[in-house]
Amino acid sequence: MSLAGHETTSTLLQWTLYELSKRPEIENKLYHEITQAIGSRDPTYDDYGVLSYVNSVIMESLRLHPPVLSVVKHVAKKDTTIGKYKVPKGTTVVGWIDAVHHDEDVFKNAEEFIPERFDNPDVKERVQHDFTWVPFSMGNRKCIGYRFALLEGCMILTKMVQKYKFKLLNDESVDPVGPKPGVTNRPTTNLKIAVSKRE
Repeated sequence: MSLAGHETTSTLLQWTLYELSKRPEIENKLYHEITQAIGSRDPTYDDYGVLSYVNSVIMESLRLHPPVLSVVKHVAKKDTTIGKYKVPKGTTVVGWIDAVHHDEDVFKNAEEFIPERFDNPDVKERVQHDFTWVPFSMGNRKCIGYRFALLEGCMILTKMVQKYKFKLLNDESVDPVGPKPGVTNRPTTNLKIAVSKRE
């Protein structure tokens, strides 16, 4: 339980800072929302609902870089056909989160980091119930701590963006950053991000 609660959140924040450090326009938009909504004070639970762009950035980071790439749902109890696929009894069925999140029929330009895709409250709500955005799995096997994880990620990111600016130093033409699947989906290389204090 400790691994699930901390390793996945640190992975989420690592990927989010990677994306922000390459996109100052998104970081600036985040900073503007934060300063307009709460100024320089610490974020609280009550601020979660008004930090909509922060939420969109977190959701997009979880979509593009899910901390866990797959979930084992269950073993088929009988011979089954799903669409054109035959699933024999006893087969372990694995949900591949990364494939779901990169479906171009659902997410246009799925390989791009576009937080604005979650700006529409109806879309933000829909994707959490139609099995198209599943970083925490779905149904009765959904992560019990998903609400806390979203809140925690948003609060930490808010505080970081309030105080600091980020710039990627990795030369991706020489050493591209990509996923390194393991217990969690971490970057393939050590990220080098310059952090400077906001004035």
